[in-house]
This record gives sequence, C-alpha cells and structure tokens, in this order.
Amino acid sequence: GRRTARVSASAAWSLGRNAIVPSVEIQKSFDPPDNFLDQYFLGGLGRLSGLGRNELLGVQGGLARIVYYRELLRIDLGSLSQKVYAGASIESGNAYDAHDAVTWNSLNFGGSVFLGVDSLIGPVFLGVGLTDGGNNRLYLAIGERF
Repeated sequence: GRRTARVSASAAWSLGRNAIVPSVEIQKSFDPPDNFLDQYFLGGLGRLSGLGRNELLGVQGGLARIVYYRELLRIDLGSLSQKVYAGASIESGNAYDAHDAVTWNSLNFGGSVFLGVDSLIGPVFLGVGLTDGGNNRLYLAIGERF
C-alpha cells in the first residue's frame, strides 16, 4: 500500500476580544501517489491566500500560519446571536515533488485581511489574500472556516 504521513497541530489563545490561532501541517509521502487526490494541495483562503484554491500540488508539503481575530461587534438576538470580526493571517508553505529540496528560499509567503460574521449559515468571510510573486485574490467565503 501507499505510505503517507500527515501531521497537523493548532492552538488558540484569546484575550478579551482578541484571538490568535497558530497552526502547522506537514505531509510526507514515501511512495508515489495512487491518484490525483493523494497529492498535497495548497492555495485558497488561509492556505497561501493569494493563490487560487489548490493551485499548488505535490507529493509532499507543509503550511504554517498564524491567524488573528478581533471581535468588532456582537449582535445579541438570544439564540440567534452573531459576532462580527476583523482579522489577518500570515502564511508560509509550499508543495513539493518527491526529490525537491525543502529550503527556506523555496517557501512561499502570504497572508490575508478579512471581515467575518458568524451567521446562521456558518461563517461568512470577505477579504483579500496576497502571496509573494504578486499573486492576490478577493474572497467571499460562506460556510468555510480557515
């Protein structure tokens, strides 16, 4: 069978209306992928935000990021309470082929700034993502966390 190791970790700290959420993930494949979906994908909101969704792929890769949230407003409607917040992310990572060297210079760096609402249909984000090399994206994400 195909051998792949994937490790991810995240934490969250809050102080008043502020929250910081660092996370890291690493995938290493020891055998060639069986199919396209066995690859490691990067790109999209919070995953090198200036790139398109799953724009980078390889048999291995990793991502480190820190996301900052600031609660701007709480709309208290009983069980329908909603929070409005602003935030930013700093992200670094890449996807690699089997024999690529993983070096500091090979990493991509990016980030995002956004406004978000915890709504009845899930989180809603409106933001802009940037990644080195001049890549940028405008996001409207509904029901998707990062």
